[in-house]
Amino acid sequence: MSDYKIRFRDQQTGRQVEVDAQRMKQSWSKGGVEQSFDKSKAGDGVVDVMVSENKWSWDRHSHIGVKTDGLSTEDAAALKRALEDPRAAKLSVFDAQSGLEMSRLRVIKTDASGELSATTPNLDPTGARRPVQLTPSGQVAMPDGREPQGLKEVGDGLFRMASLIDDVKGNLFDDIQAPAALKEKMLGHLTETLQQTAPGQSAQGLDQTQTLQLRSSSATTLLELMTSKHNISNDLKTRAFDAYEKAFQRETHPLLKDSMAMNLDRLKSSLPSALRDRADALVSSANATQPPYEKWFANGNNTVNVDFSNGAGEGFIEDNVKYFEGIGFKRAGGTDANPILEKTYEKNGVETTFRLNFRTSQNNMFKEMNNPDTHIAIYSGHSGWGKNVRGSLEGTPTASGDGKLIMTNLCVGKGELQQIKDKFPDAQVITTYNSEYFRQGGTAESHYAMKELFEGIAERRGYESIAEDVRVANPWTREHKSESGIDNNFIFPTDLKIRRQHLDTDHDGQADIFDRMVNFNTFAVKADTAREFQPIQQPRSTEDLIGTNIHFAAMSTNRISVYNETLGTSQRNGTAEVVPGGYHDAKPGETGLFHFNKTPEGTVEMTMDARFAHMSEEALRMASAYEYALHKGATDPTWPFKGADDKMHALVFAAQSLKTDSGYRDSAVWDAFLKAYNLPNIPLSTVNSAIEADSHYYSGSRASVEALRGDLDASVVAQLGQAGVGVLNVG
Repeated sequence: MSDYKIRFRDQQTGRQVEVDAQRMKQSWSKGGVEQSFDKSKAGDGVVDVMVSENKWSWDRHSHIGVKTDGLSTEDAAALKRALEDPRAAKLSVFDAQSGLEMSRLRVIKTDASGELSATTPNLDPTGARRPVQLTPSGQVAMPDGREPQGLKEVGDGLFRMASLIDDVKGNLFDDIQAPAALKEKMLGHLTETLQQTAPGQSAQGLDQTQTLQLRSSSATTLLELMTSKHNISNDLKTRAFDAYEKAFQRETHPLLKDSMAMNLDRLKSSLPSALRDRADALVSSANATQPPYEKWFANGNNTVNVDFSNGAGEGFIEDNVKYFEGIGFKRAGGTDANPILEKTYEKNGVETTFRLNFRTSQNNMFKEMNNPDTHIAIYSGHSGWGKNVRGSLEGTPTASGDGKLIMTNLCVGKGELQQIKDKFPDAQVITTYNSEYFRQGGTAESHYAMKELFEGIAERRGYESIAEDVRVANPWTREHKSESGIDNNFIFPTDLKIRRQHLDTDHDGQADIFDRMVNFNTFAVKADTAREFQPIQQPRSTEDLIGTNIHFAAMSTNRISVYNETLGTSQRNGTAEVVPGGYHDAKPGETGLFHFNKTPEGTVEMTMDARFAHMSEEALRMASAYEYALHKGATDPTWPFKGADDKMHALVFAAQSLKTDSGYRDSAVWDAFLKAYNLPNIPLSTVNSAIEADSHYYSGSRASVEALRGDLDASVVAQLGQAGVGVLNVG
């Protein structure tokens, strides 16, 4: 029950308003009451008012408080106006029990202007996005400051809020010191929104994509609220977790569900200990920990059918057939060129037969993915700088991949993980981190990996156990570790951190490891060669732009680094340090398309000027390779190239990136690149010829730099040594 009633007339509407108030402190001593008032602060969910009344010729002082969570938006605004001018509002205070009015009332001070502000200031101090402001009712205000009306406006606000959360380094709610009362209100709104947009619900005024985005934005904001540390009780955290868990369990979109699990796993340390076990259970339920045994061995089946495609040339199919025959596989059909091999394993009293259907791949390594009788699709052969996987994906119908395991044994398979996931979202994938070593006419790393995989499947073991056996069995493991710091060259579905560094599942240009919101509100800009290196202010904000090409550029830079004499070491980029970080808004006077920022985890986050979102993948890959090579030269004190040699090395590295696709615009893109970066007219053919000076390092070496220097006129080399040459001015 309230101690007081505050009554006043709202001069704006003429309404008579009455609100409940509580006695916080009362004394004849002004100092004691003032001390109580000063301990309170704006943002604590209580409007604090210090008043005095003249009683028996003495002034008695009172500190009273009005809880904002009991006020309607209209009453809150009216109270703020009344406390700004109490006399005009004829404000009075009554004792709730006796009904007696305070005599000769005087308002000394109040925090209403801060507590009842119409909206918070813009939570984005950079001003780079549409504003994010919170209303007293716990909603995200519309850009004009008003309360959102309807789910479409609520969705727009939460998208802006979640986009900001996606970019802040800490916790947004802690950064703004959000009061407990505001968090309570936001929890109510978020819970209601997630219920209204749940899978299967028809959300009024929203299409299917907007509904999905609203669920995504709500989940991101709810998790940020739940994992804040200040002004939040364990009870509120528990109720927020209940809402998050319920939304997760009913979510049917695989991308959103995976993101909810990944980000919960990342932030669970901020939860009370009682909730961490529940968080672990949710995370585990979203991740593939073992092959899809329940689908493979249903209805008494004990045969695992493997579609085994092999690269053309260099004896891949012959070496693979020879190896498997050597470990006990027998011919069970097919032809001499494309045999079928079988072997039955007996483990723990259970028999499992593996049937390997060998064939040569003609850009069709995934052609059996729609075959219900195929369980595993294996490819062993060259990567063609990624072109072989890409070509196979382009010619294969999209399928869910549910119940399928894909294994690509090739060089640097991680670069195509995202494309495989796009084509077969539910498939489980095993691939390589760096180059796969093999001896022509002998054994390959993948032989040991496949042997241990089949052994593990026969024993029905999980991926972590199988991966450890692959690591131990691989005779090249020590070499990978010494050369590039990689302990296991095969990436399994349980290698979550590695996969999240190299996946961008929502195509916003930001690697999943950085992504805190799944972005379905993407906007693609048509590539136009004529303007690729010209900054263009995009018609949408940075968070609305598709960033697939940023992701491909980062993966390409990592891949070709492996074959570079200087970059391919563990001290530089042998560990594939570059991860895509999405777009940034450039400041006046900046040069270059990219920012390269070292993260606490040791990776390098690559972000891109949003004004170049229209660039084609080819141009973007080349520019990122060139700028990354120069970035290493500028930041690595042991870098061997200086001046003109540094730029020539970067040109060799950039030229190699053009060889990673089947496009026919290489010369046109190269010419536009030279002009944009203020580089002399060096023919692409000249640089490609220099690359061939080293048969081992395909993407740059001391030998290739020396060869290029020898092929260029002395005047061109001198020009390359000038400070302004080789720089793209974007400011």
